[in-house]
Amino acid sequence: MIVRVLDAITSSFNDLTHVR
Repeated sequence: MIVRVLDAITSSFNDLTHVR
């Protein structure tokens, strides 16, 4: 479902922000 895709994108984005 789209929700799953959104969760994956959020997780990836969170990882990027955390790295910063």
